[in-house]
Amino acid sequence: MNLRQLLRALIARRRVFFVALGAVVLAATLASLMMPKSYRATVSLLVDTRDEQSLGDALRPLVLPQERMSYLQTQVDILTSPKVARAVAQELRLEEIPGALAALGMKRGRAGRTEELLVEVLRQNFKAETSQSSVIQASFTCADPRWAAAIANAYAQAYVDTMLELRVAPTRKAAAWFDEQLKGLRANLEDAQAKLARAKLAVQAKATQHPESIPRVVDNAFVQQLKGELLHGEEKLQELSTQYGVNHPVYRRQISENQTLRTRLQTEMRKPPGSTRRRTMLSRRAFRGRRPRTRRCSCATCSPPSAPTRPRCSATS
Repeated sequence: MNLRQLLRALIARRRVFFVALGAVVLAATLASLMMPKSYRATVSLLVDTRDEQSLGDALRPLVLPQERMSYLQTQVDILTSPKVARAVAQELRLEEIPGALAALGMKRGRAGRTEELLVEVLRQNFKAETSQSSVIQASFTCADPRWAAAIANAYAQAYVDTMLELRVAPTRKAAAWFDEQLKGLRANLEDAQAKLARAKLAVQAKATQHPESIPRVVDNAFVQQLKGELLHGEEKLQELSTQYGVNHPVYRRQISENQTLRTRLQTEMRKPPGSTRRRTMLSRRAFRGRRPRTRRCSCATCSPPSAPTRPRCSATS
């Protein structure tokens, strides 16, 4: 059958043709009016495959295609995850808005059940696709164009916030761990400082009662010199008591010198350790100046008495 014969057949049966054509158009129109309208909002996300927190990517600037595709697929899985969908629902408060639930084909029910159903509906109506580039094409479909655009934008923002949270979560946990360790170390430091303060008080009390047992006093050369002089003076005092008796002027003078040495020794043991060098120099000078005073009298009148009466010694030291 050629074209002319086909046209003759259609003209001969033109009523049937127009009736069939009108029925098809009417059915399509009724179907278009009866079916709910749906609007799709599209959002594009640029993904950077470089990890700025890793030193490995800085040393290797080129990323293999297989690694890049794997990274993009991971980002798509994160974008379509229930965590991101729940963040979108909470950010827009879709559960509290009847118009948003109607646009998604839902009815309000119990709080917990509605949220779970809302997350599932969001995941079903949200699509994300990857290509050869680093751009993820995401779209959301619903019956209201305004809600479709708002939910698509909320998806993009929730994805960015989720990625930021995933990046800083290890650092935040490490910071919390270091804070806990720092609290423990601070408590240990405070305990150690308290023990040190108690030890200092105990040492001060001990130094007040027994100053000769303090290490700085034991190691002080001037104090040791005074102790040696006092010991030598005590020995000499015993010799003088045997030779001359306790009423002799030489014995009395030696008692006075020993008392002076004992007073100086007690004073030096209670002094702070900052003047050790100065005290040592002064002790050397004092020791040199004290030598002529401690020499023994060799006059005849200071020798043991041989007669009931003896003249008074006129020698001076």
